[in-house]
Amino acid sequence: DPTKAKQLLADAGYPNGFEAILWAMPVSRPYNPGGKKMGEMMQSDLAAIGAFGMKIPTEYGGLGLSLVAYGRALMIVSSAHPSLGALLSAHQSIGVPEPVKVFGTEEQKRRYLPRCAAGAVSAFLLTEADVGSDPARLGTTAVRDGDDYVIDGTKLWSTNGPIAELLVVMAKV
Repeated sequence: DPTKAKQLLADAGYPNGFEAILWAMPVSRPYNPGGKKMGEMMQSDLAAIGAFGMKIPTEYGGLGLSLVAYGRALMIVSSAHPSLGALLSAHQSIGVPEPVKVFGTEEQKRRYLPRCAAGAVSAFLLTEADVGSDPARLGTTAVRDGDDYVIDGTKLWSTNGPIAELLVVMAKV
């Protein structure tokens, strides 16, 4: 519900929503302090307005936006800088929040979704040298070792990897 999201943003101190904070951010700071990338510079501001939890249900600390409202918010974010839209989209669609929301246990949802909504960026690792992005032919494996999994393999890149706290690694079990 866009009205609900706007009220949440107003309650957080951003009465004009995403537009106000996003258009102010590039002007309110030097473009590249300390060699940081734009996404890193704005990560805390985006977290403050709930941007990392747009698709996460409110009971787990997210904004609970519909897909239409989420798409509109990404459009606004991307108009400030395309890399920000890519950062938020990858985090919420192929990163930790979506698979945990859809397939996770209640314990996993309580553990990870509030953390993601608060701004813990997640990364996605799929592509491998010999198979590209074909999940049916993955060479990376995940073998159970007690309560953990040992992952063995090589990925070519990691979407959001340089700033991620959490990972989704595609592997054969």
